[in-house]
Amino acid sequence: SSHYAAKAMGCFVLPIGASMAERQVDYLVNPGSTVLLSTPSFALYIAERMNQRGIDPSDIPLRIGCFGGEAGAEIAPTRKKIQTRLGIEAYDYFGLAEIGPTCSSECEEKAGLHWVEDHLLVEIIDPDTNKRCDPGETGVLVLTHLTKEAVPMLRYWSDDLARLTTEKCACGRTHARSEGGILGRADDMIIYKGANFYPVQVEKVIRSFEELGDEFRIRLSTDEKTGIDVITVIAEYKTKEVDNVEFKNKVKRAFREELEVTPELDLVEPGTLERTMFKAKRVEDKRVKAD
Repeated sequence: SSHYAAKAMGCFVLPIGASMAERQVDYLVNPGSTVLLSTPSFALYIAERMNQRGIDPSDIPLRIGCFGGEAGAEIAPTRKKIQTRLGIEAYDYFGLAEIGPTCSSECEEKAGLHWVEDHLLVEIIDPDTNKRCDPGETGVLVLTHLTKEAVPMLRYWSDDLARLTTEKCACGRTHARSEGGILGRADDMIIYKGANFYPVQVEKVIRSFEELGDEFRIRLSTDEKTGIDVITVIAEYKTKEVDNVEFKNKVKRAFREELEVTPELDLVEPGTLERTMFKAKRVEDKRVKAD
């Protein structure tokens, strides 16, 4: 695991757990952790709790964050918020319980996930044809162990979406990279009014507006009168002043540009939405199922 790998490198590890945000903040202050491993969502929650306690990023020695478990660290607005609010350099990393706790990570160039090709065969497969995608094309990540002796996986279908490039990175490494990191889950795709999009695209839009909070929900429902599916994005405003038609239309235009479709938008008071401490589950499917 990442825990034991860090210990092997000589690091002093504090395995606190994701349910104790206050204790996380305490340990950032004293003894003063320098590296944080968590999901991007939990990092933003820690930053929120720090702000509520009046702790400035300059008051703590934290300098690096490694974030996995969900997409987000390579989404520019999310990375910017994490880095600004915690005063750190934020890096994406990825692992699977079936493959290895950490089998790819960003370098200092932040130009995509470097894969450990010494130990893994990495493929990107078109889910419709089951053929390999060309470099740069998006498909499903498929991994095969090359050196593992206990329960090796052969062409493990991860259901994670990614793309692959074999171009040499500016850091000098030549291992294959997934630019943009993990782009989402194949089974998370939302189809609405003929357009296909993923929750990470909604995250990109929401977190690009400083007027909005970090948490959001995507609610799928069915109009009782028409029987038509409706998608509503629920987000928190930071101040009541932005809860107006003009600002909502601005956000909706950003949705239209990113998603090629315009969902409904519902702005709610700060603190309304439950904070995410584990892997984020932001899609609420309340649609009426057909008999």
